[in-house]
Amino acid sequence: MNRHAIIAPLLALSLAGCGGGGLTTVGGTVSGLTSGTAVTLQNNGSDTLVVASNGPFTFSQELSDGDAYSVAIIVQPAGATCLLANPSGTIDNNASKVTNVTVTCTATYLLGGTVSGLGSGESVTLQNNGADPVSVPSNGSFRFPTRVPTGSSYTVTVTASPANKTCKVTNEVGTVQGADVTNVTVTCS
Repeated sequence: MNRHAIIAPLLALSLAGCGGGGLTTVGGTVSGLTSGTAVTLQNNGSDTLVVASNGPFTFSQELSDGDAYSVAIIVQPAGATCLLANPSGTIDNNASKVTNVTVTCTATYLLGGTVSGLGSGESVTLQNNGADPVSVPSNGSFRFPTRVPTGSSYTVTVTASPANKTCKVTNEVGTVQGADVTNVTVTCS
């Protein structure tokens, strides 16, 4: 019998028992980005990747079997909020490429309107959905600091009125539907 015919299968079995030992990459898919925007991701606090289009992505740093990975969003795209699914795990014994990290982005919009009836030195404080307070120091336009995802409901309330005045809100309840909301009206008298 040929010596090579015996050694080759034994060598193959020996290497197979090592569990692969190779390097692999971490990646996934991005959806919901609009033209001209990008989301910046980072793996394990150092491998940074800017993704500017929907579809698959892969980090450049390779990981070994048993290494942990942890993907984070470090810069949100302009006008959107992105959420992660399956952001962390451990490379399996077969060094399979990780492709199930999912980044889903949703467009966000401004919520605001106008205030009238304030006197000199007066202000009114508003909240959206019981949070995100904004103090409006004069008559004119206002907007909340936090953008609101499309499809989200909003309820604007007055949490502090000027002394001896009552401030009422109209168009205070609604749902963001793919555009900035600018028709919330606060009237103080």
